[in-house]
Amino acid sequence: MSRHHHTPRVPAGRRLGRGYYGATVLFCTLLPLCWAASTIADEPPLAVSAGNSLQAAIDAAPEGATLLVSAGTFAENLTLRRDITLRGVGGANHVRVAPTGPGPALQVARSGVAVTVEGISIVGAHGYLPHGIMVAANAVVRLRDLTVSDNAGCGIYIAGEPEVTIDGCRFERNAEFGLLVWEASAAVSGSDNAFVGNGAALGRYAPPGLRGPLASSERLEEIGVPDDLPTVQAAVDAVAPGGVVVVRQGRHVGGVTVWKPLTLSGDGGVCELAPTPGTKRFVSVLPGASGSVIEGLRLAGCTGAAVAVHDATVRFVEVALSGDGGEGIVGSGAATIELLSCALRDQRGAALKLGDDARLLTEDTELAANWTGIDAGGRSVVSALDARFAGHRLCAVSLGDTALATIRDARFDGDLRAIEVAGSSIAVIADSVIASTETEAVVVGDTASATVLRTQVIGANGTALAATGVSSLACADCVVCDGAGDGVRVDGSAFVSLRSCAIEGNDVGVSVLEAGELEMTYGIVSENASGGVLAGFAPVGELTLLDPSEILREPRVRVYGTRIAANGDLGVCVEGLGRVTLEHVTCTDHRSAGVGSDGDTRVDLRRCALERNTCGVIAAGGTSLVAVDCTLNGNLIGAVLMGGSTSQLLRCDVRDNTGDGLFLADIACVNLVQNVVCGNGEYGVRCYGPRCSLPADELFSEFSGVLTGEGNIIPGATDPDGNAAGAICPDDRGDTIERSTPPPA
Repeated sequence: MSRHHHTPRVPAGRRLGRGYYGATVLFCTLLPLCWAASTIADEPPLAVSAGNSLQAAIDAAPEGATLLVSAGTFAENLTLRRDITLRGVGGANHVRVAPTGPGPALQVARSGVAVTVEGISIVGAHGYLPHGIMVAANAVVRLRDLTVSDNAGCGIYIAGEPEVTIDGCRFERNAEFGLLVWEASAAVSGSDNAFVGNGAALGRYAPPGLRGPLASSERLEEIGVPDDLPTVQAAVDAVAPGGVVVVRQGRHVGGVTVWKPLTLSGDGGVCELAPTPGTKRFVSVLPGASGSVIEGLRLAGCTGAAVAVHDATVRFVEVALSGDGGEGIVGSGAATIELLSCALRDQRGAALKLGDDARLLTEDTELAANWTGIDAGGRSVVSALDARFAGHRLCAVSLGDTALATIRDARFDGDLRAIEVAGSSIAVIADSVIASTETEAVVVGDTASATVLRTQVIGANGTALAATGVSSLACADCVVCDGAGDGVRVDGSAFVSLRSCAIEGNDVGVSVLEAGELEMTYGIVSENASGGVLAGFAPVGELTLLDPSEILREPRVRVYGTRIAANGDLGVCVEGLGRVTLEHVTCTDHRSAGVGSDGDTRVDLRRCALERNTCGVIAAGGTSLVAVDCTLNGNLIGAVLMGGSTSQLLRCDVRDNTGDGLFLADIACVNLVQNVVCGNGEYGVRCYGPRCSLPADELFSEFSGVLTGEGNIIPGATDPDGNAAGAICPDDRGDTIERSTPPPA
């Protein structure tokens, strides 16, 4: 064909100006480039025969080249990083790419390139990211007349914002989705593509219009399966938006993509949907199907996620999922999943998994024997009412990221762990029962927070309520009982508030370690075998788990209006650098002490009653003790002040103890002001030493500390309401505390 060159003409009546001149210069400048481009485009295609490396040919080809791929199988994982066309000679029935290595069979890995692939079979991807074709770069991709089959992941996986055209392709027996488009911003189009035997045909933002031709275009309001159409997918495609697909009794095999609003309903009896054998997906609900209802069906046998809901609102009513290998229902994007009277069992993943901005509402639903019952991350929101959790292998409810959850009127029974609140998530648990967990019942960590209201935590085999990291846990009107570990444990820099709670029958009632902080008001801590409230080091046997920097941190405990009773040896034990304040607290019936402290601790007792213990108070080590307006009555010894402790007692009532009212030893410093020490079975105040020793006593050193005071009432043996052995031993110590004469009887 001859080339004709035309001289540009200036329109009549117009002068040759700058614009026209500039355009002419630009045309002349670009002409050689256009000629060069046409020369490249006109270059003959390059042939690649079987037995040679297709990837090597791709890497050696110039930009914009076309490779003619001869018939045969190329056992390679292909990566495309340049403008190129791959064209199979003889079509997809004759040319196969079947990778031997893990990962995608063919991957477009560079943004800005233009790639065309046509007439090739892409089969057998496996391992990590086992997709037939993966487009993860913002490229321009054209896929024509391909067969994409038998891949362990998706047939085609598209991420980012590429422009992808898919025409005349066949997607067959891919384990997950035939086509998955991850982002809504991807530009994906095409037509006349067939999807057969995949886990599900389409996922997330894959356009429904890619499939075709569909089973029917009739606008039917109700379609029966198999009465009217043979498969559930055919009925879904044919029914009018808002219509009903009625699934008859029996087992119906094949993945289902729901792409418009409808009701998918079992007609009674056992109506079971099962995936295509060997696939990992099952039911996919696309954004356009918002408002759909799935009811009265049993879904079973999927080895991946049984149901995937993305950016759609779906209501499940009386649906049973069981025996699946992966997750049960997965919600992503802005999905809203509603479950009413459903049962999800035996999933080898999470029965319900949420991410992004998904929402979950459950009522009267059972979750049992899954790895995890509910796994919520991202910014998801969970509302579970009257749910029943049992036998989960990892955790019944797991929250992470910034998820929010409200759990009300729930029962947990026999889970490894009932509730885990991590990340920056927030949980509210109310009016529930958590029983017989194999480890912890509720764990709050990181920067998360949890509120537990009117809930019973019974029989945990580990810690019942645990707060770690810099988390916060608030409990009100709860019962924590009969556990094999701590009732409440505060680690790290966590903060725990307990109001009107009963902590009973555990190994330790409350442990506050490291820099943890506890506030407890109007509660009961009773009958815990190894102690009521522990502030300081970890229990013996766990100290090796703490590095020295952790031991030097200060746990803080404030207890108000609480009864601490019959907790083995110690009602309150303060060690290390513990800081404890007790106000209006009653400590009774402990084998060793109502309050015992050792180390560089600080103990502040205000208006407390320490009664019927072996010792009301023991202050040892470097303890700093302040007791104001307290009663130390009916113990074996009212208070033992020893070691290098410093103690101040103001307006305290120390009486009717079987032995001494106050026992002083070692180098303790004691200041007594306006106290009443009377009616005790031995001395009012005993300063331990050669003249004031106890039989066979090797626990103490002679008192060589400081005893001061003023305005105290300490009657002698002959005085009314006197101390049986005498006021003070030795007698010459009496002047140092300015002992007052007792009033007449």
